[in-house]
Amino acid sequence: MAISTLMTMFALGIGGIYGVLGIIWGIIIIVGTMRLKSNPNNHVSWGVIILVFSIISWFGAAGGLFIGFILGLVGGILAITWHPPMYHV
Repeated sequence: MAISTLMTMFALGIGGIYGVLGIIWGIIIIVGTMRLKSNPNNHVSWGVIILVFSIISWFGAAGGLFIGFILGLVGGILAITWHPPMYHV
């Protein structure tokens, strides 16, 4: 948030707003991952939410300094493509 604020404050003067939005989007990603872990039956919808907010994070938090973006992108894709294991009884 601090880096995004400094980068955009000098250019546009609204860096604080982008920083706050970056924090909110990061919280949404974290809540999405917790909901994904607690309810894996909805893995596609939570994966899409994680993926979308990871992509949007470029506009508020510089993509989580690129590492957060990559981790959110990979995690969202894995959540979407994951299939529950078949148990043989």
